[in-house]
Amino acid sequence: AAAAAAVMTVQVPTHAPRTYAEYELQRATWPVNFHRNVALEAPPLEEDDAARMGEFLMQAVATAQRGAAGGWPAVGAIVVDPATGAVLASEHDRRRRDRRRGAGDGGGASRGASGGDGGGGSSAFGVGVSFSD
Repeated sequence: AAAAAAVMTVQVPTHAPRTYAEYELQRATWPVNFHRNVALEAPPLEEDDAARMGEFLMQAVATAQRGAAGGWPAVGAIVVDPATGAVLASEHDRRRRDRRRGAGDGGGASRGASGGDGGGGSSAFGVGVSFSD
């Protein structure tokens, strides 16, 4: 006579584990793999870094507002050298003018770094913002 097999019901994970803690929990009942996501483990921003990023964001908002005042879409961006904190360029969206606002010159001139190749190949990061009236 054949022995009766025991049936066990388990909860199956609906997604791959995102953290090591989820992996430990899921692997107890189901075969899973874990691949670290470094972005989820990034340390929180220091207070002064967060404040600097907020200042850059406000500069991007001001750039977008200058463009919107000239009839352009309310989109602004700045490019910042992370080593020095210097704003290398700022501009608003000039791809299409909002025809309802008239034919101004667009306001908000581009501001860029003078000369050079951006500091000998150093990387830069951008901050952008888009909003509607």
